Amino acid sequence: MLPCWVDDLEAWATAEQLEPGVWLRTSTGTRVQVSAVRSWTGQDRTVHNLTVANLHTFYVLAGDTALLVHNANGCGVWKSGFDALPKGRQPHVKKMSSVAEMRGAFDKWTAGAQRLPARGPKIPDVYKLADGTVIQWRTASRSGGETIDIFPVTGKGMKVHLPDGQ
Repeated sequence: MLPCWVDDLEAWATAEQLEPGVWLRTSTGTRVQVSAVRSWTGQDRTVHNLTVANLHTFYVLAGDTALLVHNANGCGVWKSGFDALPKGRQPHVKKMSSVAEMRGAFDKWTAGAQRLPARGPKIPDVYKLADGTVIQWRTASRSGGETIDIFPVTGKGMKVHLPDGQ
């Protein structure tokens, strides 16, 4: 099921979470209002789930109106990527071998996320994911180099940096 962007909530919602009266964003930036939501049970139906390669957000047509949606499988991408990385010196720290590798992961993990204001010159890139997780890029840290900071809604913050502050 493809989540839709709900302007009033500033969040993604699935069709089953939508209610009449909710406003959705179109491809032109205008808003359209949900007039009805129907669900069916007990009948076998063919449904089509859509995943668009290399895109986290895209537009689908509902009649003649394009609605902003996102790939459902994009949520949690950062977590599986983070968990697969080599361990750092502390349990909440992971390592990557180059700044280019870190930047690639950062860009993938934040694709389609809400950009937040910079937190100063050392933290120029800050994003909030649909689940509330905040991921930021630091140009310098006590470990000596660039760092990706990840702040999930629940739990301890995590980070990714170069081995030994390279």
